Amino acid sequence: MGLPRSSKAYKPNGSSEPDNDEMQLQRAQIWESLCSADGLSGMIVNLPCASQYQQSYSLPLAVDGIIQPRAYLIRLMHISTKIQYRDEGSSAELYASTLELDRQLNVLMSQTPKLWWAISSRKLQPEQVVQFVHYCVKMRIHLSFAMRRDTSDEYIYSRLACKDACEFAVERYQSLRQELPSNIFISQALDLQAFTATVIIILLSYNSQDRLSPRINSAVAQVINIMEEKSIEAAGFDFALRGGSTIRSLTKLLQDDETSDLQELTVTVPLLGKVHVRRNRSEERRVGK
Repeated sequence: MGLPRSSKAYKPNGSSEPDNDEMQLQRAQIWESLCSADGLSGMIVNLPCASQYQQSYSLPLAVDGIIQPRAYLIRLMHISTKIQYRDEGSSAELYASTLELDRQLNVLMSQTPKLWWAISSRKLQPEQVVQFVHYCVKMRIHLSFAMRRDTSDEYIYSRLACKDACEFAVERYQSLRQELPSNIFISQALDLQAFTATVIIILLSYNSQDRLSPRINSAVAQVINIMEEKSIEAAGFDFALRGGSTIRSLTKLLQDDETSDLQELTVTVPLLGKVHVRRNRSEERRVGK
């Protein structure tokens, strides 16, 4: 109960005793870490966070020119907690909210060097996890408008931003999931976000009649392989197996092959259960379920 008060009371340049400052700093950092975990969980399951508080940002974003992943994540989760509260209001108001969250995310990203975002071949680093989460937040910010029927291209920015974020997330998922132990607790959260991103990529490409680039097509295939491989390595992790199977089935259903007899299927989607998907024969090339 004292952690929120300590976080609020902490002042980096305070005049209190050094030992007391250090203790207050530790309490503030613990509280921020707990709230960040809560924010991440809320974003994943689309539920309000239990801990709403004024961010103190006790951790500097950069130390000696080096970006601190933990500090970046805290700021990122502060943005993500605002996503769940946009279910009411007019389309114009909701889209304005979407663009504002996108702006905040871009401002945060602009405070880091471009080199920090380069995909590294080094052993797994904390920043790789944070970058994956960043693109998942970007995906969630734009998801609602990206998937709307939009014949006038009013929300084309959201479609492009969401698709780009999904592609970046899928690429980073590959190295993350390969490096992490198969049965680590965070793996299903990674699988869920990668599954969502991959399905969005496929549906957006299908609805716009744009073929997937060879690079992204390879990434989608790799996601399927990783999910199926990791589910075999860890008992009780059939989430990934079902996710890979669903992506494979959806890809086959929507393949650009007019001679295909496959027009509908029923798949068991992780967390949703059985879902019936139909490939419309009409000219609109839309997907129904």
